[in-house]
Amino acid sequence: MIAGNDGRTVMGGTANSVINRGVISGTVTIAGNRSVAGMGATTGSVRTAGGVLAGAAGVTGNTPWAASAGYTVTAPSVGVVNRSVTVGPAVTVLNM
Repeated sequence: MIAGNDGRTVMGGTANSVINRGVISGTVTIAGNRSVAGMGATTGSVRTAGGVLAGAAGVTGNTPWAASAGYTVTAPSVGVVNRSVTVGPAVTVLNM
């Protein structure tokens, strides 16, 4: 579900989106975010990077969360990926 977001991007940025380069067999919720993505940045999004999202993940009110199988770590937001969930092989990263 992607609903109720206010997003803006600049040249190649991605906001309030699902980026699937893995497998999603669970659910994704992206709701109530105010996201601004700069050039080449990803914000307010759920990404699978060769991993499997078997549970649930999302960004709600600009806060990433996950209930996915495997190991979940919380990392600070960086300029390129912020307020997003990244699901990789055996690990889920919450960029706060």
